Order: sequence, then C-alpha cells, then structure tokens
Amino acid sequence: MEGCRRSQNCLATLPADIFSLSEKVDGMSDEKIQLDYIRHSLAHVLASAVLEMFPKASLGVGPVIETGFYYDFLLPRTLTPED
Repeated sequence: MEGCRRSQNCLATLPADIFSLSEKVDGMSDEKIQLDYIRHSLAHVLASAVLEMFPKASLGVGPVIETGFYYDFLLPRTLTPED
C-alpha cells in the first residue's frame, strides 16, 4: 500500500495534487478551514468506500484532526492487505 506512511492500517491514499488550497472552497479564505473541509469530505469518501466493501459495517466517529482525519469502523472481519 504505497503512500501509507503513518499507519500500517491504511486503506487508500490520494495524490497530493487532487485538491488545491490555492483556490477558495465555498468562499472560505482561511487555509486551515479549507483543509479541514477537505479532510471532512475525505472522511465521507472513506466511509462510503468501506460501506461498499462491507455493507454491514458499523460507522463510528470520523473527526478531522490536526494531521488529517480518522474513522472508527466495526467490521465483520479484520482488514487484509488485499482489501
């Protein structure tokens, strides 16, 4: 899982240039607010992907944190590298 640096339990990574903080998001001017907005949106993308793979998964919390975001899931089995 190339690109996963902080955790061995990484599901996916996205190229850094997929989002740009050089343009305003919904009229926001503060870069930190924009970054939090993007991270929040990515948490929803992750939750959607997990539910697609595991329809019976239970979603926990998925807050934005200083270094990104995290999401707690209750899955029917342990994730494997093939996931």
